[in-house]
Amino acid sequence: MSASTRMKLVNSGDFQTLFLEELGWDKPDLAPLRVTVDEQTYTLQQVAGYSGLRVWLCNDLPDARTQRLIDQHVRKVSDARLLIFSDHTRQEWRWLQSADAEGVGQPRLALHRHTVGTTNEALNQRLGTIEIKINESPTLIDVLRKMRAAFDADIVTKRFYDQFVRRQRALTVAIQGIPDDSEREWYSSLMMNRLMFIYFMQKKSFMDQDTDYLRNRLNQLRDLVGEGQFYGFYRDFLLPMFHEGLGQKVESRQYPNDVVAGLVGDVPYINGGIFAEHKLEHDNTIEIPDEIFTSIFDLFDRFQWHLDDRPTASQNEINPDVLGYIFEQFVNEKESLDNRGSDKGAYYTKEDVTHFMASNAIVPVFLERLIARTGVNPWRYVREAPERYIWSSLAWGIDQPLPTEIEAQRMARRRPLWDGPASENLGLPGETWWETDRRRNEHAKLLAAAKSGHIDSVDRAVTENIDLEQLAVDTIDQLNAPEQALAAWQILTALRVIDPAFMRKSDVSRDNGRNALEQDGLAA
Repeated sequence: MSASTRMKLVNSGDFQTLFLEELGWDKPDLAPLRVTVDEQTYTLQQVAGYSGLRVWLCNDLPDARTQRLIDQHVRKVSDARLLIFSDHTRQEWRWLQSADAEGVGQPRLALHRHTVGTTNEALNQRLGTIEIKINESPTLIDVLRKMRAAFDADIVTKRFYDQFVRRQRALTVAIQGIPDDSEREWYSSLMMNRLMFIYFMQKKSFMDQDTDYLRNRLNQLRDLVGEGQFYGFYRDFLLPMFHEGLGQKVESRQYPNDVVAGLVGDVPYINGGIFAEHKLEHDNTIEIPDEIFTSIFDLFDRFQWHLDDRPTASQNEINPDVLGYIFEQFVNEKESLDNRGSDKGAYYTKEDVTHFMASNAIVPVFLERLIARTGVNPWRYVREAPERYIWSSLAWGIDQPLPTEIEAQRMARRRPLWDGPASENLGLPGETWWETDRRRNEHAKLLAAAKSGHIDSVDRAVTENIDLEQLAVDTIDQLNAPEQALAAWQILTALRVIDPAFMRKSDVSRDNGRNALEQDGLAA
């Protein structure tokens, strides 16, 4: 099927034809859903499905909060789902993105926006990825993997990194004035990280309110100094901008002249050492031709740069995950080259892990303080709708009975069939029938405890591993009194978190590793 055909169907809103006839999915198996949020009713029509993975269409485009609440209702009948919200001019595609590659863990509702009438190559490529060809008979797990491959930001990260490395190697060759090969390569990685850092900032208008700051300054300097000044951009602009602009507070900046000061413009002070004068810059007279920066900016300009690191589905989006990934790769390559030992190096903690840690540390504290200050009772939501707060991985397949042959061995002394892998519609990846049965029993116990009101404190909720983040969101949504809403806001804004990674440690190797990064200007 041609790409143009896919996008014509998307733009016409004919999603059923798109999925059934062009992408090879199956017909709907569930009736339409009517969901009421804030006294407004929304109708969701299933347009297609495959082995329990369903695509739902809502011909309305409510705000993000309402979409989230609608998704909570859809979750009750459709655990694996893709939601499309459309008002015939704009579309928002919502995919339930799991935290790990096996489809279990804390889920996130990823977002991809589409403007009707545009080609949207990013969306088109994703649709191509989830196509089921005539000669294929994929399992549900296979299709879920297709969906994750289509919407996984890691693909963008690695694709960008491959091209990033090629530019970095070209920059290493172009650098003049550093005789040692390993030091020249290290300096090129520092330069690339500095430039990438600035790309994030300029897209937020932090760099002299210019969203194309570096490219425009390169062009301005060429116009100013004329052709043939091959080293002008690096020595006459980048170094002063790094060291005196971003590396110094405003009152301490000393530019070579007013022309350079005017070129640099209004830029923020960045603490942490990444833009301070590096030892290699102090000890060597470095020159870098303008042309290499043109090539680097050409690469960077092909991607979208966002400081907001929430999951999206933009095919070329670069978010802080990418900065952390590349930082980790270069630092660890440097450690390997210098033979500093395998116990050191940089490790970037990805968003899903930090989200899990932060959520489990912050949300319980927030709920305890909110209850103490306002007297609200969030536990009634758990009692009234317990399924909403039980993780979908725990509830996987509970709506279907175990196979007859498995049940037949339940009372037997030996259960040889139970040692085998559970079917994909009933068991999580890698589960045996023993593990599936045990999980179903745990789900039944948790459901009974929730319905009976035994989950009535933060400690009990943590012990039972219910979804406290969802409970906190629901509690905030249901606050009616202005003073309660104000209290919630005050509690959240007053919370302070200490990251132990930045605390003083007695671990000498950790301190030495941190000091080494600070010296190299990469531990911002």
